[in-house]
Amino acid sequence: AGGPFGGAGGPFGGAGGAQGFQNMEDIFQQFFRGGGGPGGGAGGQRAAPDVRVTLSLRFKEAVFGCTKTVVFQAPDSCSRCGGQGAEPGTSASECERCAGTGRVEVRHGLFMVQTACQECGGAGRVIRSPCTDCRGSGTAVRDRTLDVRVPAGVSFGQTLRVPGEGGGVGGSAQKGNLILDLEVDEDPVFQREGADVTVTVRVSAVHAALGGEVRVPTLDGEDIALRMPPGTQPRERVVMQGRGVPRVSGGGRGDQFVVYEVEVPRPDQLTERQRELLREFQALQEGGENGEDRAA
Repeated sequence: AGGPFGGAGGPFGGAGGAQGFQNMEDIFQQFFRGGGGPGGGAGGQRAAPDVRVTLSLRFKEAVFGCTKTVVFQAPDSCSRCGGQGAEPGTSASECERCAGTGRVEVRHGLFMVQTACQECGGAGRVIRSPCTDCRGSGTAVRDRTLDVRVPAGVSFGQTLRVPGEGGGVGGSAQKGNLILDLEVDEDPVFQREGADVTVTVRVSAVHAALGGEVRVPTLDGEDIALRMPPGTQPRERVVMQGRGVPRVSGGGRGDQFVVYEVEVPRPDQLTERQRELLREFQALQEGGENGEDRAA
């Protein structure tokens, strides 16, 4: 038996109560979102598309920022028809079904719901003689060249958004965004982690034992003299504050860490005299002649 909202013959045409309420939910969703036309609004207007491009940077370009020339392709208004979609000398005509509104009313049970006109796709007009270049779309792909300022401190995997430099749609001045996916080359000297960098300095075992001055490269291109203390151990590190990468959000720069890599010479790298001196040093160590030093 069909109740007023339920069975067969009810105003919502369901086969049963549960099906009837499901249909009613669909109708309300369609009603409150304006009928669900192709463009989501009156006239079926399309949103301007974003364009994604991969931008490759050298290590120092990412660290200190730069200006890069980006070459890419993006949709834009067709130059032949000016984005109108119609062959030059002709024009689109008003859609007879929707009277140029792009919307039609469709009955759903007790409700009248507006939806996009299927005849014109919600555009409100019909093109009888499409442009031979864009085939009536009003849009064509064009080559673009743009100089983009890359801020200091960007890193691999980040994206830059350039508003209003993306794709366009036929007959509209609105443009989407240009999205740049950043790729950054590695550097043979500096290893980066966030705003900090690490540089490895190789020193001989004798130099590490006795200490002394070492020259350390920096991101700014100058070598700085550091005093390495006697008895420096392998992989020991020191920090050079404020010598790292500029922070994108501001707040100065990160730090530079210096890691000492102590090199032990191979036998073929030693002269006979050097081997003799090392044997003497070993004898002194094993013979206890430096016992006073060890006791201290």
